[in-house]
Amino acid sequence: MGATNNSRTDLTYAADPAVSISVVVAGVRVEKTVVTDAFPVPAVALSVDSLHDEPVTVRIEDEVPASVPLADLGTDGWETVDDERIAWTGRLESGAERVTTYGIDADPKAVEDLQTPPTVETVMPE
Repeated sequence: MGATNNSRTDLTYAADPAVSISVVVAGVRVEKTVVTDAFPVPAVALSVDSLHDEPVTVRIEDEVPASVPLADLGTDGWETVDDERIAWTGRLESGAERVTTYGIDADPKAVEDLQTPPTVETVMPE
């Protein structure tokens, strides 16, 4: 868990998402999918698309309420912001998509607490 790759994985297609939310901000599209049946623990996948003609560095924050403890934040661009927010920072090539995940230690039935959209905090062209 806590992984990032450079293209959409089968995770968001093969799993039955419990939550799926999309936002588009400043030329970046983020799809947040919560899956409860693809890993040993439920996971949140963020699929991040750049609609820019040049590479960009993106920072996305996601709310993780105290009712949904983190199981695995990983080390691939993820960091804790405060008690209920985490952030991912990564570079996207022009027109590229990346999928990054983090694990949650919650009953799969409690994932409705994760229905908040992710926030695109910054988009910095290079």
